[in-house]
Amino acid sequence: MSLYRSALHCIHLSFDRFLTEYLKTYDLLPLRLSLGIRYLTDEPFRRRTLETCTKLSRIQGYEQEQISNLEDALEKLEARYWVQKVLHKDDEIPYTGPIHTCLLTAHFDHETLSCFGIDYEQPDETGYNVKAYIPPWEESLLLEHTWTRRQLHLTKRLLREGVLEYTYKNQQLKWYRDKRSMIEYDSWRLGSGDVVMTDGKESIWIEERDMVMVALWVANRAAMWIGAQDAKPLLDFVKNLDTYLYVL
Repeated sequence: MSLYRSALHCIHLSFDRFLTEYLKTYDLLPLRLSLGIRYLTDEPFRRRTLETCTKLSRIQGYEQEQISNLEDALEKLEARYWVQKVLHKDDEIPYTGPIHTCLLTAHFDHETLSCFGIDYEQPDETGYNVKAYIPPWEESLLLEHTWTRRQLHLTKRLLREGVLEYTYKNQQLKWYRDKRSMIEYDSWRLGSGDVVMTDGKESIWIEERDMVMVALWVANRAAMWIGAQDAKPLLDFVKNLDTYLYVL
């Protein structure tokens, strides 16, 4: 058992050296104590980090492949639409009075209509009025295009990447859920004396994957020095993080 513990300790030390160098490279080492306290005492903060690990693994896995497949499907649909448009250009249009078509917003997006240059009016939230005849073949392709586009949008939204901002002066950490919109975020005040402003910087931006590396550094240190009886929740946190380590 002593040989096993010795080998395990060497593994932890080697991992610690790697993580420490990583944190130094990205100027994150000064945040180690503040974040360590946050990981030990704040369950929502740990849960948010685990959610990020899961999301990162998805970005590198099946969901990323799904996004590529959906984007390819949209391109093929758009190409097929214009081919069919040429093939059906001489079709006879049935006359049933004023020529117009009503399309429901539940089934069709305005982005789809705009993509194919279809002029429309939207009198209310339920539908579009198109002052032209939409034959069945065209309606079917428009419907498929909207469905595919919605699936693509949903998949990208589930995998949206966040970003963190730490402000030195007020020691506030903001975790934005979407780095593109920068609207929705959670915030924490770290309040540790070891965090100081350097090189005139007012704040530092942290990628989510780098925050996971900070979490691994803290968890690895805790796993070395704290027994399971004293910090079982944190050790469970370490075990879960290791599942997604390959992402980084």
